[in-house]
Formats: sequence, C-alpha cells, structure tokens
Amino acid sequence: ATFLYSVVAAICTIILGVLIVVPAAYWIRLRLPQLRPIVEFITLLPLVIPAIVIVFGYIRMYGSNSPLPFLSS
Repeated sequence: ATFLYSVVAAICTIILGVLIVVPAAYWIRLRLPQLRPIVEFITLLPLVIPAIVIVFGYIRMYGSNSPLPFLSS
C-alpha cells in the first residue's frame, strides 16, 4: 500500500510539474524574453547551492580554526 501511494504521488507530481512548467517556459520564451536570464539563474540555484554549502563545510572542517588539525603546520 505504501509503495502504491508513492507511485501515485510521483505520477501526480510529474503531471502537475509538466502542466505548470511547459506553459511557463513557453510563455517566457515567446512573450517575455527579457526575463529568460533571470529564470535560468533561478532554475540553476538548486544545482549550485548544495555545492557552495559543501565548500563552506570543507573550509570549516579543514580551516585553521578547526578542531581537526588537518592543514595545520
């Protein structure tokens, strides 16, 4: 029952996403081309932010004030 619920939720999410994203992309492409760079930037944020968080975590872990002295001399 749980697996079936997950499959139904996934299918509904895909359908809802397609119904929202395709018309929005079409509208921005044809009617609002000046917003295209802003929309591209916003859509790339979920891909970029995790990498930035990981880098700051590494800096904190390997930095000079770290409780783990990996890079201290």
